[in-house]
Amino acid sequence: MRYLIYVSRNLIEPHATCAEMERIVAGALQRNAALRITGALVTAGDRNLQYLEGPEAELAELMRSIVRDPRHEQVQVIADRGVQTRRFPNWRLAYCGGSEVVRRTILAAADDAAKGGRDWTDDLIDVVEDCIAFPYLSD
Repeated sequence: MRYLIYVSRNLIEPHATCAEMERIVAGALQRNAALRITGALVTAGDRNLQYLEGPEAELAELMRSIVRDPRHEQVQVIADRGVQTRRFPNWRLAYCGGSEVVRRTILAAADDAAKGGRDWTDDLIDVVEDCIAFPYLSD
């Protein structure tokens, strides 16, 4: 079992964001269930933060798909680690969107990761947990 945190730049046009995110979440709920993946997606402006956990092979398969997705770019893996138990065992995907504070945190983590700076793993997990205290969609 592994967990993975990545950040990326969202390429979805602002006028289409809500509808497109609903499609992304709906598709992810089904796919994550099939792959035994759980986690959360946080979006803020043009930035995404996702925490995923599950079996190593399935998580790698999902990440290959995520990296190829044309709706975002600059996918940066911030953490990829083994874990004994799931942090979000009941969430095939929780979703939270829209916060400038969250956006700045994601940008800082991506910038530091690119420069080999400090480890933002704990900060990003805190963002996910705080944002999804009242998730838009979860299961």
